[in-house]
Amino acid sequence: MKYYLTFALFIIMSLNVHAQINMADSSFQAISYWDKGEAHSYKISQNKYKVIGKDTTVAEAYSYSVDISVLDSTAHEYTVEWFYHDYALETENEIMEKLFELNTDMKVVIKTDEMGMVKEVVNWKEVSEYINKSMKQLKKDLAHIPNINKIIKQASNMYSSKESIEKGAINEIIQFHSFHGGKYQFNKEVHADTQVANMLGGEPFDANINVWLDNIYPDDYIVDLKLHQKVNSIQLTKVTYDYLCELAKMMKQPEPKWDDFPTVKNETYLYSQIHDSGWPLYSIETKEVSSQNTLQIEERIIDFIK
Repeated sequence: MKYYLTFALFIIMSLNVHAQINMADSSFQAISYWDKGEAHSYKISQNKYKVIGKDTTVAEAYSYSVDISVLDSTAHEYTVEWFYHDYALETENEIMEKLFELNTDMKVVIKTDEMGMVKEVVNWKEVSEYINKSMKQLKKDLAHIPNINKIIKQASNMYSSKESIEKGAINEIIQFHSFHGGKYQFNKEVHADTQVANMLGGEPFDANINVWLDNIYPDDYIVDLKLHQKVNSIQLTKVTYDYLCELAKMMKQPEPKWDDFPTVKNETYLYSQIHDSGWPLYSIETKEVSSQNTLQIEERIIDFIK
């Protein structure tokens, strides 16, 4: 059952968080001032760690490049394409290796409002078909792995609909646009209650967020913004417990006892450096999911290339 708790914690990692400098009042408003045809390239690196007691192991490490192009720009919205390529993977996970091989050169087209806040994934059907085709090939290539069909089904569910793609499959895009649309004052925290998607199924979780403008560099036209998000641990623990009970029944194993079940916590820390034009120059998101003496850490870095 410890294995399945670890698996559940990795799924919980998928919970998401959902410009202009004014030195007169030390404020910054994150707005996209982008032109049609404008394009920039970024490198995205992602690392997953597991900490048990004092021992730390690297579960996954990979990177890839994205070319972000503004396909259209109007007074009310932007249409933006993300082109994914050049994957580099450091893992002994055969499933991940095959998945990246099949999913290279994928395109995701999104629409944002005039401020740069993500509205929707436009080509979600194309993305879903692309992933489903990859998953079918994956079943054939990895038929020797026990329970591969169940693992693939879990991954496929994330791309099964427009809603599921927008909630759980574009985390790097959500991170990129996290601060857009907001106005922030130097050293003044903004507190808000929100909800985050429940990737284990069911109602979304309650969460609270603190956001603040940490630094202003007027000569360079850039600012540092930070965010801290904490998910309701009572709700999270109950949903995780119910999920593991269902999994235990399916695997014909004993169900965990509620009285002995550890509290599950989920916290996210985000730091982004954003240019006055609304283009992020650097962003790092760290998610920590903990239960008892086990800590899962997922770190995603978005780095401007050109």
